[in-house]
Amino acid sequence: METKSRKSEFELMYDKYKPVVCKAIGMYVKCQATIDDISQEVFEKVYKHLKTYDAVKGQFSTWIVTIAQNTAIDYLRKAELSATRFVDVNNYVKDSETTNDTSNFFIAPDLCDKGIDQHELKQNIAKAFSNLSPKYKEIAVMYFKQNLQYTDIANVLEVPLNTVKVTIFRIREVLQSALKHEYSLL
Repeated sequence: METKSRKSEFELMYDKYKPVVCKAIGMYVKCQATIDDISQEVFEKVYKHLKTYDAVKGQFSTWIVTIAQNTAIDYLRKAELSATRFVDVNNYVKDSETTNDTSNFFIAPDLCDKGIDQHELKQNIAKAFSNLSPKYKEIAVMYFKQNLQYTDIANVLEVPLNTVKVTIFRIREVLQSALKHEYSLL
């Protein structure tokens, strides 16, 4: 009886969150068949680890989207797509003490695909970053460069945690949008 009840709860969850999961995966993968495959894997993970979800740590939707994003990234890492140029904006943060020089803020890592011109990539990311609004730049520096957690940024800026989460999501969207014509973004 408990299995049947739990199964119907899972079906309700699946119906409710499938569009959100597919959208999150679609930020990384463009092929609908692959999105469907990855979403199935996501829901298998969610079902398997449902007991580990902790409402104190965050909303369920955030938890499931994080699983979807990580699963999509894992898929791309496993796939042998050497002909495609992939860029993860999060991997291009320069580790230096100065935050005022945005032209040198981002760098291309050594592990980057050999098909990508490192200098061009650095310039394109720096340009995209310099086009951010001052409000976005401040949070971007705190998150990408200083490696502050969402809660730390919220405390420093004295803003709600959700505001920080949404702003970082929008910063990623702006940077990815600015770079998508040049690179397939992770």
